[in-house]
Amino acid sequence: MLPAMVVTIQERVALIRDGYQAQTLPSNLVVTTDSGKKFVKILASSPTIVKLCCCHSEDLLERYTKCKNPSLSSSEKLKGLKELLEKEVTKKIDEHQSKDGDSAEKIWGEKKGGNSSKMAKSKPKLPQDTSETVDISVNDTTITCLIPASWKNTELCVLLDGHMLEAVFMHLSEDCEDALTSVTKRGYKRKKAAAE
Repeated sequence: MLPAMVVTIQERVALIRDGYQAQTLPSNLVVTTDSGKKFVKILASSPTIVKLCCCHSEDLLERYTKCKNPSLSSSEKLKGLKELLEKEVTKKIDEHQSKDGDSAEKIWGEKKGGNSSKMAKSKPKLPQDTSETVDISVNDTTITCLIPASWKNTELCVLLDGHMLEAVFMHLSEDCEDALTSVTKRGYKRKKAAAE
C-alpha cells in the first residue's frame, strides 16, 4: 500500500514592466479578499515595489543595484495617494452612517496624528450592499483600492490589474530620485553612566 501524500499548491504573482525581468511579488504584497479579488500592496519599503516603480530605464536599474536601501518612504506622490484614499474612504463611510449617526472618525476611532490616545478601531461594518473597495483617480485612470483595515494602517492596496498598476507605478516613478539615493541613518551612541 502506498503512503498517503499531500499535494500543496502555491500560487505566485509576477509582474513584468516594460519588457524587463519579471518581478515575483512576495506573499506579503498580495492581498486576497473574501470575494477572491487580488490586490497588490504598495509597500514603500519593499525593494520589489521600488524596482517596479523606478527601474524602467537602464540608468535607473543600475542606480537601483547600487543603492543600499531603496525606499519610497519619503515619496510625496505616495503620501498624496494615501491621502486621496483616506478622503474617498471617509466619504464612503459618511454616506453609510451608522444608525446612531456616527461619522467615519467615530466609527474608526481617532485619525492618526490626533490628540487622543484612543486606538483606531478595526474595519467598520458597512452595509452588506457596500463593496470593500473605493475608486481613486490617478493621471486620468480610475484605480480600485481596498478599504484599509484602520486609520493606523492605510497601506495602498491596488487591484491586480495591469492598467491600474502601470498608472500607479508611473505616478510614483516621479519620486525615484529620492528612492534611489542611499541615506545614511543617524548613528546612536550609548550614554555613559554618570560617575558618582
